[in-house]
Amino acid sequence: MSSKIEDQVKKLDLALEDVEKKIKPILEFSLHENLIKLNTLERCKIEALIAYSLNTLIYIFIRINGFLPQSHPVMNELKRIQNSITKINEAEESSNKRKLVVDSEAAKRFIKHAVESSNN
Repeated sequence: MSSKIEDQVKKLDLALEDVEKKIKPILEFSLHENLIKLNTLERCKIEALIAYSLNTLIYIFIRINGFLPQSHPVMNELKRIQNSITKINEAEESSNKRKLVVDSEAAKRFIKHAVESSNN
C-alpha cells in the first residue's frame, strides 16, 4: 500500500477506536433499557439516529462494492429519514417555544385566586 493510503487507514482506525470508546457506555445496556429512560422527543431522536446510521452504512457498503447508490432504494430511505429528522427538530423547536409562552389569562386567574384565598 502507498503511504497515503496507509495514513488514511490509520486515521480511520483511530476514528473507529474513538467511536467505540464513546459508545461503550451506551452498549452496556440494551436498546430498550436505554430508551425507557428517555422522553418521547429524545426517543424519536435516538431512533432516527440509529435508522440514519444503519442506512448510511448500507450506502457506504454499496459505494465500496462499486455500485451507484443513487439508483438504490437506500437513497429513498435516507431521504425519508432526513424528513423525519426535520420534523423531529421542528417539534423540538415548537416545544421549546411553548415553554416560553405565558398564558397571561391563566396567570391572572391564578394570582386573583391566591390573593382572594389569602384574604379569607
